[in-house]
Amino acid sequence: LVPMLWVRAVGMYSQKGYSVNSSTGTVATKAKSQIDYGELQLQAKVKFGMFYVAAGPAFDFAFKARYKGASTVTTGNTSVSTDFDVDLFTDGAEAYKRFDAGINIAAGVQYGFGPVNGFTELSYGQGFANIINKPVGDLYAKNMVVGLSIGLLLGGK
Repeated sequence: LVPMLWVRAVGMYSQKGYSVNSSTGTVATKAKSQIDYGELQLQAKVKFGMFYVAAGPAFDFAFKARYKGASTVTTGNTSVSTDFDVDLFTDGAEAYKRFDAGINIAAGVQYGFGPVNGFTELSYGQGFANIINKPVGDLYAKNMVVGLSIGLLLGGK
């Protein structure tokens, strides 16, 4: 098994975000943040037979960010619930930075079934930037993603 070195560019759409389910005193909040990214990864890929590893930089551009949920305030026997849906880029919030850069590493296997070639890959990506645009105190957030990809190879092995 002689390793083979390849360079690959990977373009993808990904959703990143978080969920909040908190209750402090008289206020309960359930919410979900969703940030939609276009991502470009440039990776060096080394093959060992049908197995491979890949690593390289990743560049993300967020084109949509929403924060949706509801808060409920309870006082005595009275509860008031308020739904919210905020665009985190345009509703005056400007809460997140649109650009992030980081590193992506992956390991996988390529296989063939007659004329069809496929792959299965496990990957990990870590953003370097604090994506919060206006941090409060020591609050920060960095993107992190673990992925599983299963696909077909077009145009060869």
